[in-house]
Amino acid sequence: MEKRRVEFMKRKGFVCLVVIIVLALGTSVFGQDRFRWRAGSTWTPAINLIDSDRYFVKIVNEMSGGRITMTHHPAGEIVPAFELFDAVAKGALEAGFDWPSYWASKNTAFDLFGSVNFWFTPGDYLTWVYHGGGLQIIREIFGKYNLYYIPTGLTPSESGFRTNKPIRSLADYKGMTIRTPMAQTMWILEQIGAKPVKIPGGEIYMALKLGTIDGAEFSNVSCDWGMKFQEVTKYWNVPCWFQPSSLLGVMINLDA
Repeated sequence: MEKRRVEFMKRKGFVCLVVIIVLALGTSVFGQDRFRWRAGSTWTPAINLIDSDRYFVKIVNEMSGGRITMTHHPAGEIVPAFELFDAVAKGALEAGFDWPSYWASKNTAFDLFGSVNFWFTPGDYLTWVYHGGGLQIIREIFGKYNLYYIPTGLTPSESGFRTNKPIRSLADYKGMTIRTPMAQTMWILEQIGAKPVKIPGGEIYMALKLGTIDGAEFSNVSCDWGMKFQEVTKYWNVPCWFQPSSLLGVMINLDA
């Protein structure tokens, strides 16, 4: 009898201990909802900008203490690069890493969030976003589409146009088909007779190789080199006047 009483008390004591631990850890993962988020991207594995995506995912998984399990999916794995905005806004994906200027057709303000011709350097962006009310404006606009935005990085100046025809004057742009996604840059190129086209970064190499386009721009020198544009173009046109810096970030569905 005494032995069974001792065993009962031990079991009772263990249960009480578990209850105390759970109550004490009320703010930890015990008893809280867990979330599985799939994060798409506008970048393919060949584009080194994807490294910042993966680092963000790693930090979220570590700092959430198990509450959030985020997986990363390059462009094309679940949705194509230019369909990412709608996929996240509609909840098909919980998050998506992007460059805001891709969504200028949704709202022209997005074009200025991504970069500004002739103007914003990385320092300018940091000042505007964190000390000039920029972050509030960015989140207000994204919020209209059921999205919450977190800036994740900045790039230095782009390397310039890579082309297969020499550009020595404004007249040389006439008739050239050039890949560029920014609405501002596209408008300027149209004024000088060029034919700007918008295609995803992961398709630029083959478009240049096949001659579908005469030239293209994408990102900074290290990124363009990693994408091997030097293999399929003859000329490098500098300086880069159209993107002195670029803001990158992640869109998160507000219902995720």
